[in-house]
Amino acid sequence: MSYTSTGEVIALTPVEHVGSNGMAKRQIVIKTKDDKFDKTQPFVLLKERAEKCMATVGSRVVVSW
Repeated sequence: MSYTSTGEVIALTPVEHVGSNGMAKRQIVIKTKDDKFDKTQPFVLLKERAEKCMATVGSRVVVSW
């Protein structure tokens, strides 16, 4: 079973390399509209997904997890 969220990117951290092996890590925060309320959802991207993320603040994205 997978879930998806569609929303606007409101924050995006730069790629950072963490740990002894230098794993790539990046956080993205999206704002979604749920019926009549707005909510924010943070997601952490790791490894090649962090490197390949081409989203920018203000862009509309679909996130699957």
